Amino acid sequence: MMQILKECMRCRRGSALTEFVLIVPMMTLLFAGAVEATRLLRLDRKLQNAAYATADLVTHKPSVNDDRMADILVAADLVMQPFTASGLAVGVSSVVFDETDGVPSVDWTESHRGGVVPDAVTKAEGMGPPGDSVVIVRATYDYVPIFGDFVFGSFELVEMAFARPRRSAIVERE
Repeated sequence: MMQILKECMRCRRGSALTEFVLIVPMMTLLFAGAVEATRLLRLDRKLQNAAYATADLVTHKPSVNDDRMADILVAADLVMQPFTASGLAVGVSSVVFDETDGVPSVDWTESHRGGVVPDAVTKAEGMGPPGDSVVIVRATYDYVPIFGDFVFGSFELVEMAFARPRRSAIVERE
C-alpha cells in the first residue's frame, strides 16, 4: 500500500490539466471584471460629456426655442454613442437670480426622457450675481452590466453640469 502511495506522489501526469482547471475560473472572472470596469468608465465619461455639451449648447445663444432645444437634446443622444441613448435622461433648468436681492428661482425647465433637476434653486445658490442666471443640466443613465446583471442588477449613473450664459445675462425660453 505504501508503494502505491509513493508512486502516486511521484507521478506528474495530469498536473497541468488540474492547474488549468483551477486557474480558468479565476482568469475568466478577472477578464469579465476588466471588461465591465472599462465599459463603466467609458459610459461615465460619455455621460459627463453629454451633460457638459448640453449645458454649453443651451448657453451659447441668448434664447432657446423648441426646435433648438430638440436639436440640443439630439446632440446629447449622439454624444452617448456607441451606448444606446434609450437609457439617457436629461433635465435642464435655468435658474435666475433676482435683480434686487439675488435670491435664485427657477425660470424654466426642460425634460428629456423624464430627466429632472431636483433642488435646482439650492444647487444654484451663490453661482451668480443679482440679475444673472445659471443653466443646470442633470444627465442620468440606467446602466445594465453585461456580465454582472445577475449579481448587481442595474443602477443609475448621474452627472451634473453648470454653465453661465455667454451672450446675455439670462437664457430666455421661447
